[in-house]
Amino acid sequence: MPQSLYPPLVYIALGFFGFSILLSRVASLKMARTALVFGTVLCGILVLMLIWTMQRLPLFGAYEALIYTAFLIGLLETLLGSHETSSSRQTLTTGVVVTTLLVLPLVFRSDLFPRPNFFVYSSPLVTCFFFCRLTALGIFGYSGISYLTAATSNESSAVRHAREIQGRNFLLLGSVVFLISEFAGSMWCYAGWGDSWRWSGNFFRSTMFFLLIMLGLHIPSKWKNARKHSARIGGFACAFIIISVLIRQLME
Repeated sequence: MPQSLYPPLVYIALGFFGFSILLSRVASLKMARTALVFGTVLCGILVLMLIWTMQRLPLFGAYEALIYTAFLIGLLETLLGSHETSSSRQTLTTGVVVTTLLVLPLVFRSDLFPRPNFFVYSSPLVTCFFFCRLTALGIFGYSGISYLTAATSNESSAVRHAREIQGRNFLLLGSVVFLISEFAGSMWCYAGWGDSWRWSGNFFRSTMFFLLIMLGLHIPSKWKNARKHSARIGGFACAFIIISVLIRQLME
């Protein structure tokens, strides 16, 4: 029975996210946020159903990756998004668009079910590796929303600066979670293949993501317009990571 509920719940969640975009443009922000909350709650229910039926955390595959990431971004936007009239509309719209983009590929792929359990999923290192990567992806997504809002809003310099700081903080938090994932993956690689690092496509992507993030976090403060450069690079890094993951999920 729970398996048959996955597709309709995905469609309903997507409908709420799309409805939230419309409401954020033509109606009250309160109604738009309510629709966002409903969509996020449905994604949360889907995550809980996955944990209950599969007896594990979300780990791998388009359905698990995108639903969990959409839930995390929606949750962060719901809890931390601006409720002030000055730019809450833009922040909400950005958050909902990103979340919708994460859920939409599932419909086109008809990939509306979790992946079957695999024997390596019983390893704590494997669980930590995959789950922390998905958690870092959601945090990077919200960081990118903060950066994008700061770059495109008409708010005062002080408010935009506060949003840039928020983006930087979440970029740093995502980096910590990402490094925890990479450490667990290295230990898994060492236990399984006798080497903690191999230059495969996955390892190369991880290195590229990390270097981009570090570049955004380490622009020297003495440079002219260092704050703007840091925000642009950090925002680009977040967008690049999200887009790369989406493309890879669609091509699998």
